[in-house]
Amino acid sequence: MSEVGELIGRRPGQEVPDSRGSIARGQGSIPGSLAAPTAWRLAGILFIGSALVMVPAILLLGTSIGLGVVLLFVLAIGTGVICLGASKRDPDRRWLSVIPVVAIVEMAAVVQATDYVLSYLYFFVALYVAVVFPTPRQMLPYLVLIVGAMLLRFTDTGVSFQEGVLWTLAVGMPLLLTAGAVGRLTANLESSRATYQALLGVDDLTGVGNYRALIDRLRHETLRHSRKGRQFALLSLDLDGFKSVNDTQGHLIGDLVLAIVASMIELEVRAEDAVYRHGGDEFAVIAPETNRDQAWLLAARIEREVRRLTAGPVKLSVSFGVAVFPEDGVEPAELLDAADISLRTQRLEVAGSRRRRFTPGSSFTQA
Repeated sequence: MSEVGELIGRRPGQEVPDSRGSIARGQGSIPGSLAAPTAWRLAGILFIGSALVMVPAILLLGTSIGLGVVLLFVLAIGTGVICLGASKRDPDRRWLSVIPVVAIVEMAAVVQATDYVLSYLYFFVALYVAVVFPTPRQMLPYLVLIVGAMLLRFTDTGVSFQEGVLWTLAVGMPLLLTAGAVGRLTANLESSRATYQALLGVDDLTGVGNYRALIDRLRHETLRHSRKGRQFALLSLDLDGFKSVNDTQGHLIGDLVLAIVASMIELEVRAEDAVYRHGGDEFAVIAPETNRDQAWLLAARIEREVRRLTAGPVKLSVSFGVAVFPEDGVEPAELLDAADISLRTQRLEVAGSRRRRFTPGSSFTQA
């Protein structure tokens, strides 16, 4: 392929990986879910708030407050305090799925011990479920459990079947509709937030990750590979002579070249790798579970493709640097510095050369 325009013409229908997807994977985000500490705090508010609001309701009904009701009140307050404490310790997120079940059981006990009017307390649980577990698949088991708890009213021999049905419809239908609406709004909001966060990490010109996304992914990979005791590689790429493209062909062609180079790099890397542009003509690739020799082989594939590009009289080439975790650094800044040093060293080795090639585990060498 001799010209940039010709390259574009020879790529009809060829799919380019969605860099935003790789950025999202690298950040480990979970769309549609609330942050765990916030969910635990909401759980604390759920238990303590429901305990406090049931007191005036019981007093208005004129229902005697026996030992059982007092114990349930203390239990609700205690559970709420435990949840608030959990928000600081950040336990396993799976424990959050137990919170609605515990709340439903406690509220069912309160309703049975006092009066069915207090079934409005289930609204607190439904709202919590809608905010923390907003998708229909997540909400459905809890809503079914709430309806089941409300049907306990039928077990009271002093209540007619008609009265039980009317109570269930009067409270249950608004509850289900409210939970569904809040859940839908919460899911849409979380999806929009996740999309916005992903877009913040995308380079507008090339569609690959930007410097912010690169740093976030490096933090994520250093922690992940440290736990596993594994290596990963950071490749630093710099287009040689790119300034000549802007000077001779104009910035519009220069921008087009950058976009094409970014797409070419994405086509050469694996699905689990991620590509970033962190400078004018500087790119980076993060390759998980990759050692130094494998990183140089990847660099060789990318270099071979980039050398096929020309923009007018300018023949493009690329210089590389490689840094490997943890040998070259354990922090993002250390890895970036090591990759930059490797790139500059490689450039010094090939200074004055017109033709270059790779050998695995080393930099370019003169043919």
